[in-house]
Formats: sequence, structure tokens, C-alpha cells
Amino acid sequence: MPYVEICGEVEDAQLSIAPLSGLPCVLYRVELTLTQRLLEAQGGGRRELCGVRFVVNSERGPVLVDPSSAALLWPGTKWRIALGRDRWSDQRMVRLYSRLGRKRPLRAIRCREWLIEPGSRLVVSGDLRCIQHSDGQAQGYREPPRLQVLSATTIVGA
Repeated sequence: MPYVEICGEVEDAQLSIAPLSGLPCVLYRVELTLTQRLLEAQGGGRRELCGVRFVVNSERGPVLVDPSSAALLWPGTKWRIALGRDRWSDQRMVRLYSRLGRKRPLRAIRCREWLIEPGSRLVVSGDLRCIQHSDGQAQGYREPPRLQVLSATTIVGA
């Protein structure tokens, strides 16, 4: 598997909704800041990564990107959601905290959100492999079409 770097535009695909911004995206990551985790001093998850494989149209042609273990290398959008001691009304945070297995916070929540929207230009690096396309049929002496899959290690906004 050769290590490659591709540059291209993200195609529309199966979309998720980012929990804080509410924007449609192919991938998002939300992470509680270190300050927030220290203030709470409790167990539970600290980040949520959600997304599906997506296609990047590059100079190599369409490449299916598997982002499951990729580092997202650009500054995430900072969020600070104010909550009163007796008020736990922001449903976005209620759902996020329950998915992370964390208790109800007592103060404002500080977190960051990264997302990849359809049409974004990206530079993606990782291990490229070609697999047999399940829909492809050989025609005469020609080989069935192959699909390029990139197991991403880093994703950078271009």
C-alpha cells in the first residue's frame, strides 16, 4: 500500500448534521477542551467523531476516503455555551453529553467542532489501496473496474 497525498473536492454523500452548528457535513468531530475536562474532573468521553466514508475528486480520479483514524489539521470552531446552575436546557449539549457518557455540567461548556462540508477542498494523506468494485463487470479482455480507497492519516483544509 503506497502512502500518497491527494488534493481535491469533497463530493456530496450521505450527510450527518454537526451537533453544535447544525450544518450538514460528511464528517464532524466535537471535542471538549482541556479546560472543560479539568473543571468537571469526571470520567466519560472527551470527543465524538462521526462520519462516513466520502469521495474526493482528485487528479487520480475519484478516491473513497476512510477518515476513521485521521487527524483533522485545522483550527476547529470554538463554542462556549452558557448554562446556569439550575438550567440544562440546551438540547444539543444534553444529547452530546449523554453520548459521551458524562454527567450534567455545572457551568458554561467549552468545546470545539470540526466539520467537513460537501464541496470543501481538502488535502488528504494516507495509505492507498485498490479494491475490486462490487458493481463492476469484466468486458471481454478488460479487467473489472477497481475502486481506490484511501485510509486517511491526516486531513487538511486546502
